Amino acid sequence: MRFKYLMLMIGPILLAVGYWASVSIPERPVGKLQEAAQEPVDKDGSHLAKGTDTQRAKIDPDGEEGRYEEDGLIVYLEPSADPRDVLLLLVIRGHRNENYLSSLRELLAYTSERALVLYLIARLRVDGAYVATEAELLELQAIDPDNAEVDVLLAHRAYENGDTELALQHIQNAAGASGSKAYQAKYLAMLGDAYLRRNGYLTDKDFVSIIGYGAAYAMPNLSSFDRMCRENSEHPDWRAACGGRGEVLFEFGETVLERVIGAKFATDYLPGDIQHYADYREEIQETLVSLGTELEEIVTNSDLFIDRQTWEIYVEIYETEGEIPALRYLIDALSNA
Repeated sequence: MRFKYLMLMIGPILLAVGYWASVSIPERPVGKLQEAAQEPVDKDGSHLAKGTDTQRAKIDPDGEEGRYEEDGLIVYLEPSADPRDVLLLLVIRGHRNENYLSSLRELLAYTSERALVLYLIARLRVDGAYVATEAELLELQAIDPDNAEVDVLLAHRAYENGDTELALQHIQNAAGASGSKAYQAKYLAMLGDAYLRRNGYLTDKDFVSIIGYGAAYAMPNLSSFDRMCRENSEHPDWRAACGGRGEVLFEFGETVLERVIGAKFATDYLPGDIQHYADYREEIQETLVSLGTELEEIVTNSDLFIDRQTWEIYVEIYETEGEIPALRYLIDALSNA
């Protein structure tokens, strides 16, 4: 059983690495929340729950939310008025309806995770159109000015409005950014904090559930970016900007999946030697198998319990250095515990 959970953590990443040679970026890699974050929102969808049984959507026991219902996290979060729990429950459910958007906007009045909420609004679409206001996008840009992902979101808006020149400008800005994040570490921190407040520690099952669901959530909407780049691939400025954005994603993406896809964009659109991107693909497969084996040995030989201090250091490394350095730290910490 433990091996099954560990492979759930590593398997999707290995599949993403194997996906390297695909022609285009998939719209929704995995997970219901991915659909909620990137697909159009149905205006006539069922209402989002905020504390009443009649409003709560039915939980699919085989889906992502069912996983959290099974281990009691949903039950733990539902009665809470804590802004952290309200936001986390909202993101876990992520139903495709207008109340999702209005609830996110209500949270802006009192949440401490303003950038994350603004980001969720910025990537949401209703009836096929992005719904964030210009003021919301500008505030997100002001909060996180050197995040390439924010400029890509601004490029999406400009491109939808027919302003190809402004879209290119934003992608060029993204290509020159010194960071790229979809707030994955923030979301992982919220999930881990909820488990820690409930149980006082994380088990191996908790950890793999958090990482697996977090990976499904955090994938940026690269399909729209891919479409913009392909539709303008005959123009040198677009090719340079799209390739540059790929390099930034490869260098600074929080997740292995982001870095692999960033390498693909760089390979597709930039001239010159691209061997180091292929080398990364080979190296990351070996690294993931090695780290997975080490973690499996720890779990097999002893019960895995992660305390708050270890978890918070893990999340900090994840945010500043990426997924693999964070996993290396965790394995070392658990090995020496």
